[in-house]
Amino acid sequence: MVSWKVGAVVALGTLSVFFVYFCVAKKMEEDTKNTDKAEAPATANRRKNATEAEAKVTASQRKNAAEAEAPDTASQRKNAAEAEAPVITANQTKLVKEALQIWSRQAVAHCKHVEAEASANRTKLFKDLAENRIPDEDERRQEAREKLTSIVIPDSVTSIGASAFFGFSWLASIIIPDSVTSIGASAFRDCSSLTSIVIPDSVTSIGEKAFEVCNSLPSIVIPDSVTSIGYSAFSYCGSLTSIVIPDSVTSIGNWAFNECKSMTSIVIPDSVTSIGYSALSGCRSLTSIVIPDSVTSIGDGAFSGCKSLTSIVIPDSVTSIGEHAFSSCSSLTSIVIPDSTSIGNRAFYDCSSLTSILIHDSVTSICNYAFYECSSLTSVVIPKCIASIGDRAFYDCKSLTSIVIPDSVISIGESAFCGCSSLTSIVIPDSVGWIGNHAFRGCSSLKSIVIPDSTAIDCSVFSGCSLPAEGQ
Repeated sequence: MVSWKVGAVVALGTLSVFFVYFCVAKKMEEDTKNTDKAEAPATANRRKNATEAEAKVTASQRKNAAEAEAPDTASQRKNAAEAEAPVITANQTKLVKEALQIWSRQAVAHCKHVEAEASANRTKLFKDLAENRIPDEDERRQEAREKLTSIVIPDSVTSIGASAFFGFSWLASIIIPDSVTSIGASAFRDCSSLTSIVIPDSVTSIGEKAFEVCNSLPSIVIPDSVTSIGYSAFSYCGSLTSIVIPDSVTSIGNWAFNECKSMTSIVIPDSVTSIGYSALSGCRSLTSIVIPDSVTSIGDGAFSGCKSLTSIVIPDSVTSIGEHAFSSCSSLTSIVIPDSTSIGNRAFYDCSSLTSILIHDSVTSICNYAFYECSSLTSVVIPKCIASIGDRAFYDCKSLTSIVIPDSVISIGESAFCGCSSLTSIVIPDSVGWIGNHAFRGCSSLKSIVIPDSTAIDCSVFSGCSLPAEGQ
């Protein structure tokens, strides 16, 4: 019993000790927290002040160090730059100056070129605007077009309008369907790369300048359906070597094949009744041609400049030979002029290889300059129907040795036989009432001249001749 009580007292004592210890520890912890809270502001202020003081000292030290090092650094940099700088000699300076001068001249020349090109473009633009020729497509469409080298025209098309493909210089070939009945003016003009084209049988007309300046076109077949070849239709087709005109064509237009420099042959059918003005002029490779009996007129300049043409047959159906019709056909050696044909001015002008010519009796006049400078012509018989010999008709025919003037002639024009230096004799018939100025001037081989008393003679008719005229 006593033991139990003693144990209880001991236990209570122990608990009391632990409780007191816990209370004391708790009190000490609270005091420590309060002390830290009281000291925290003072500690923060001390730290801030220490940081600012240290920063000021550091900044001051850096400034002083920079100021102390600056002169030395600047001096060192200057010395280093001077040491590293290259030494430029006088010769190098001269070369640099010359290079700058050359560059300056090139720059000025380039600027002038650019300005000239810009000025030309402006001029063209103003001209186009003045003529109301404003482009109907932008540059991108133009570039896209230029990539095309061939075109197939669909069957729905019935006609190719004027200037439809004008200036398509990149176009090499084109296919025209059977549905097309007409090719308009300048439709393929200046298609300078065009090498192949087929005109279908459905086409009845080829407009003026339709294929003008198609420089690369070597040949073309004109179908039987075509009835007319327009003005300048194939002019300046420099690569065109031959062409066959179908029987359906009735007329060859003015300038139709002008300046087809490579053309060596052409077949003109019996259906053609007229050959237009300068139709084949400048076809310098053309060696021969047959004009059919159906042709009634040869236009002015029709074969002028056909320098390789050696022979030509003019049928009896031809009633007129136009001015300059065969002028400058320098290889033409002979020609027969049929009955009832009139000869235009300068018809055989400068046919320097022409040795003989036969003029039929029905021809009534020899026009001005008709045989001018036919320097190989040796003799000529003027038919009895000729009433007049035009001005300079046989001018400078240096090989002409004799000529017979019939009783039908009533006048001899100015300088008609001037420069015929091989002419040895001449008889002027009683019918001649007037001889123009210088008619026989420069006929230095003329030894015999018979002139009727009734003939009026202008001044200098026989100047440069060896003998004076004798009265009959």
